[in-house]
Amino acid sequence: MLFRSADVFPDDSIVIAGRFGGTLTLGSTVLTTSCASGELFVAKMSSARSWLWAAQSGGCAYNTMPLGVAVGIDGGVYVSGKFQYAPMTLGSTTLSPSSAHGFMARLSPSGSWSWAKPIVADCEELRLTVDGAGDVYAYGTCGLFNSNIWT
Repeated sequence: MLFRSADVFPDDSIVIAGRFGGTLTLGSTVLTTSCASGELFVAKMSSARSWLWAAQSGGCAYNTMPLGVAVGIDGGVYVSGKFQYAPMTLGSTTLSPSSAHGFMARLSPSGSWSWAKPIVADCEELRLTVDGAGDVYAYGTCGLFNSNIWT
């Protein structure tokens, strides 16, 4: 397991994002993948430090890596990341490497993928933050100057 990013909820529960290969057990949740390059995971732990839920990406995209994670004011979780060479699935959304190199996605408060949006630029860093109105901001190092990273 490679841990990459974390954020804290107002109640002191935490959310983490990373990449894993094989089997990852978080409390009673067992995530598995046969992808040689691994898959992305996002997991929430309560303030009492027990695992509440975990979700994973699908597909066998190469170099799948979360780059940022942020807690929304409604309890949802936003995650950004990158992938290459093969499609990646986040819930009911499949992202194609021919039209995207990265993504920004949302998980519901219960850990289900709500939506995913492709990012067309290569990103080495794409951090997230949420303001008091619930707006999500992405910042980091992506693409070229004056390029549109969203599709």
